[in-house]
Amino acid sequence: MKQFKLTGGARIGRVNASYPFANLYADENTLKINASLAGNVIFQPQDIISIKPYVAIPLIGQGIKILHRVENYNQNVIFWTMKRS
Repeated sequence: MKQFKLTGGARIGRVNASYPFANLYADENTLKINASLAGNVIFQPQDIISIKPYVAIPLIGQGIKILHRVENYNQNVIFWTMKRS
């Protein structure tokens, strides 16, 4: 099973966890964001509608916005990192 981990920042709703206080973990069954004070979210493949690129400040950070169907999660879920692709 392949796993992926990335350190960055996250915004869940209106709460922001700046870099490096968030982690994104992914494998073939789960995508999880642990974002300290902003909260934690766990998605299974059927929860995710799409994942779109997100750029708040060009040249500084790149990220993703997760569009999902989990009713008790805030609709605004963004993870970003300073790592270049």
